[in-house]
Amino acid sequence: MAASITLAGEKLIAQKQAANLPLTMARFVLANVPGLNVSGPVNRAGVKPPAAQIVYTANITQQGYVNPNQ
Repeated sequence: MAASITLAGEKLIAQKQAANLPLTMARFVLANVPGLNVSGPVNRAGVKPPAAQIVYTANITQQGYVNPNQ
């Protein structure tokens, strides 16, 4: 399964860019989603999994900048 930004994330990035504001990511959420087809296309309309499927949450403690596209 490829990595992809959700449609909600894409919209938030565009809103922040339009307002000339930074996007601050607060945490990573990892989940075990039963029946997920990892060979299929990424569902960019997907939402955060229910709490019962979340197996790990970590606050982001570092930041960096590579270039405008990364």
